[in-house]
Amino acid sequence: GSQNLALDSNIIAHGDVTLNSNLTVYRNIVGSGIQFERAAQIVINAASMDCNVLVSTNTNTAIVELMDNLSMSDSSSILLFNGGFKTNNNDVAVGSLISINNPSTATDGRSLNLGASQVILKQKFSTQGDTSLVFSGASSEIIIGDTIGYGNDLLTEGLVFNKVILDFEPLKIGTFVLQQKITGSNTFNHLEIDRKSVV
Repeated sequence: GSQNLALDSNIIAHGDVTLNSNLTVYRNIVGSGIQFERAAQIVINAASMDCNVLVSTNTNTAIVELMDNLSMSDSSSILLFNGGFKTNNNDVAVGSLISINNPSTATDGRSLNLGASQVILKQKFSTQGDTSLVFSGASSEIIIGDTIGYGNDLLTEGLVFNKVILDFEPLKIGTFVLQQKITGSNTFNHLEIDRKSVV
């Protein structure tokens, strides 16, 4: 039968994680998630996930590898603090993908390898302030956008993307149009902005 795992804080993983296909993981506390502190493989088994995935490994060369498709809630994030995240060509659907530099240390570093994955982000992709991210867009396709009122952003610098599709629906509070951003000097093999987007 179905099983629930309610998170009041982060679960710390020191190795591989395999989820049961009948499992629903959700957050009682908004910032909660599964925090990887060592190299690991993640097997999702189509489990329902409404939590964050945090990569904060003990060395900046340790890699957290996705072994099957990952579909998370629109408000969930993949957060890179230290170490790498590799999709192994599996598809990813999540709210945000964020790489975060720690300015207090010179030993942190992050890598993100998307292979041939389709990555659907309902909110944003941000590497703002991260000058040490090693990024491989390879033959991936990144789609950013939603139809339910999230703010959408692509906030990166110096990255080389394969294919990016932006569908930034107009976002308003009353008659005021909220700003949605694309920033940074990046390279795109293919960039497509939906004609009804507001950027």
